Amino acid sequence: MWVISPDAEVAMHAKTYFSIMIFGAPFVLLNYVIIGWLMGQAKAKATLLTQVFGNVLNIILDVVFVYYFDLGVAGVAYASLIAQVTTFAIGGYLVLATSKVSLLSHLSLVKISRADLRVIVSANMDLLLRTVCILVFFNMMARVGSQLGTDELAANAIMMQVTFLVSYMFDGVANASSVFAGKAVGRKDIRLLDDVLKLNMQWTTGFIVVLTLLTLVFKYDLVMLFTDIPNVVGIYQDMSVWLIIFPLVAGYGLTLYGIFTGTGTTRPVRNSSFITLLVFLVVQFVAVKLWGNHGLWLAFTLFYVGRFVFLYPYIGQIRVRCFK
Repeated sequence: MWVISPDAEVAMHAKTYFSIMIFGAPFVLLNYVIIGWLMGQAKAKATLLTQVFGNVLNIILDVVFVYYFDLGVAGVAYASLIAQVTTFAIGGYLVLATSKVSLLSHLSLVKISRADLRVIVSANMDLLLRTVCILVFFNMMARVGSQLGTDELAANAIMMQVTFLVSYMFDGVANASSVFAGKAVGRKDIRLLDDVLKLNMQWTTGFIVVLTLLTLVFKYDLVMLFTDIPNVVGIYQDMSVWLIIFPLVAGYGLTLYGIFTGTGTTRPVRNSSFITLLVFLVVQFVAVKLWGNHGLWLAFTLFYVGRFVFLYPYIGQIRVRCFK
């Protein structure tokens, strides 16, 4: 609340949501681990099953709790909490079933060398710092948006949801790239790695074209999926140009990231995230004073541009891993 400084009514709803959702935090973190393990094992169907089931269950429970039981914000939170716990249960079962080892074997002491442990800790620390940068970025978007007004905050939240939908499309390319790039480095197969890089760029370009066209055609229809409040819709329509250019500025950075993480080349991810965050903070500090919400979304756009511009120069480090 101190960071975002919302209006009293927004703060009340946020407190209700948080007081329920916090109990799902352990399951959210465990689900990240489960999904990471399944993806690393190239078990895409199992990953898809857990995610589709969890999200569909969440949607159904949202409708039931909000429209039929009139639970409001609390109903949305309960729906998400139940979906998170269920997703964990399904994912945990799939991990145990597909790994063909007993639960006791998983819980027993695992022998690991200091060198391997050092690599794991280093990679996790790099990605943790990267995540901190992302969290600061999103929290600053919310904080500055709330300072511009409640309607602007609501419109920005809807626009962010649209960017998340677009990002998930690119995440599919990133996840597939991470699996095969990891195999290439593991096998020391530079030809396979080059093929992955080439296909990554080709598929990303294709997605950029398709998603840009879809956003352009349906930009006014998308907002009606979230709200029909006139003031919020009006602000969204005025700001929608930033959504049209989002696939172009974000696509390559979002998918290239997968190749770096899949090959364990995490330090460039950390460094580029930090530099990009600094660019965002400087631009939003200056641009919001000049252009208001448009200035904020200019900084948002440059953040995603930076995620590619500051990461791509490190691409040679991935190829070097095939020769180590």
